[in-house]
Parts: sequence; C-alpha cells; structure tokens
Amino acid sequence: VLKQFCVGGLFHADPHPGNILVMADGTLALLDFGQTGRITTQLRGQLALALVALNEGDVDAIADLCAELGMVDDRQSLREFKADLAGLLDRYYGMPLAKLNLGQAFEESLAMARSHGIIFPRDFVMLAKSFVTVASVAQELDPGFRMDQVVRPGAGEILSEQFSGK
Repeated sequence: VLKQFCVGGLFHADPHPGNILVMADGTLALLDFGQTGRITTQLRGQLALALVALNEGDVDAIADLCAELGMVDDRQSLREFKADLAGLLDRYYGMPLAKLNLGQAFEESLAMARSHGIIFPRDFVMLAKSFVTVASVAQELDPGFRMDQVVRPGAGEILSEQFSGK
C-alpha cells in the first residue's frame, strides 16, 4: 500500500474489507477500482518524508512539510499549527494500533488543519482516508500489527528509490 501511495502515485481510494481479498498464499488482491486517486511525484516524496516524521513524532518536520506545500502561509500561523499538531500527536503517538481509533484521529487532524485555514487537496484527503481504512483492515486481520514496523522501512525504501534517480 505504501508503494502504491508513494511510488506509483495512483492509488485505490476505497480499500474497505469488501474490496480486499486475502489470497491462499497470503498476498492481497484489491477489487473495484471505481474510486482512485493520483498524487504528484513531489507530493509522493513529501508523503514518504511525512510518514517517517510521523513515525518519529517529529512535529517540526511535519509542519515544515505542510508549509512547503503552501498550506501554512506565515510564521505565526506555523507556530500555532505546530503547537496544535504537537498536542494532537501527544494524544495519539505511541498508542498501540489496537487501541487507536484511526477514524477519529483522522477527523481530529482534518478539523485541526481547517482551524488553521489549511485546506488539503482532494486527492490528498482521499489518500489519507485510504490509509486509515487500510490500517483498520490490517488491525482486523492482525490485532498485533505494528504500523511503525512497516512505515519506517517502507518509507525509507520509497525515499531511496525517489532519490536514487530511477
């Protein structure tokens, strides 16, 4: 899924359990590509960096990435955004996936961003929703699933591919 988001740029935007098959060999097959999204090469690299920063709890890096995308337009807004983002991360960071309500965390993140005048592009919101849905499915399939153990190496691989010139 991370490669779909960060390498291919075209992603399945509705990966609910009815659209995912677990094959006999354990691989996943996605069905019904009626909802898809597309993200640019630049945004894919920034997404991979954001995933690493989120995994590390690095508020400054996440806020700076948002500012680079033109989502935060001045220093005062950026300071306020960082403070609110730090509070949100403090509430959820390190929480086991089994105890985390990803849908609620996603909604709180969007509400916090909107309160700072940040409006995310449609495909970015679809991507985030897709990520939350996939993580919820992973939690159902494996309650002991640790997203951080997948995100860090996956994002690192994606960044290596992006910056290698391939």
